[in-house]
Amino acid sequence: MDSQRHPPPESGSGAPAGAQIGARDWEYEAWEGLFYPEDLPGEWRLAYYANEFRCVLVSADRLGQADPADVRGWLAEVPDDFAFLAEVTLPAGERPRDPGGDWLGRLEPFGERLEGVLVRWPAAPESGARLERLVRRLAARYTVWLEPPPASEAAPEWVADSGAGWVWPGPDAGNRPAVLALVGPGQSGRRKLGELLQQVLTAAGPPGRAYVIVEGDPPAMEVLQDAETILQLLGA
Repeated sequence: MDSQRHPPPESGSGAPAGAQIGARDWEYEAWEGLFYPEDLPGEWRLAYYANEFRCVLVSADRLGQADPADVRGWLAEVPDDFAFLAEVTLPAGERPRDPGGDWLGRLEPFGERLEGVLVRWPAAPESGARLERLVRRLAARYTVWLEPPPASEAAPEWVADSGAGWVWPGPDAGNRPAVLALVGPGQSGRRKLGELLQQVLTAAGPPGRAYVIVEGDPPAMEVLQDAETILQLLGA
């Protein structure tokens, strides 16, 4: 590998703050040579990514392994208007009385740069009480989305009471201060992607914020770039 260091790209996509496209994480070997230059040092990848896309969802695994210095480093590598979202899951193994305490400590270094928290909704019914405690603690400080949305509109009453809500197209996705949509591998294709983006923007409304996160292992770079292009065509 060439030892020459590449600076980040000179300019980004220019997507306005009201509608932002991003990926779940930014470190994927499959992106090397496809998106990242092959000789780009690993520590430059987030800065490179942030010049193309305006937000990122930090995975629970990455967040769980990071310390405050790591987070401060991420914040320093991206523009001030770059949006961080965080993925949170219930703690595995031991069951602390306060399942939100550890996550709150890990989120604290983001400060006001953290735009919201995605809590993955566990299927195990015995997790219900722990999930409620976790969500209530997080929702007291952050915009919180739960995923996946319930199969019906019969959601637990405590969700609305906590101040949390659901990812799009959940029961209350259009009534949130910000709309979060997740795009999986089965949602590729420009026509389908365009329809999804139009629906998300409609749900967010003129004063709202919309985040569209592409998932996958790795997230499809073509889908990410197509979504940016479609947003520009939509004037969003």
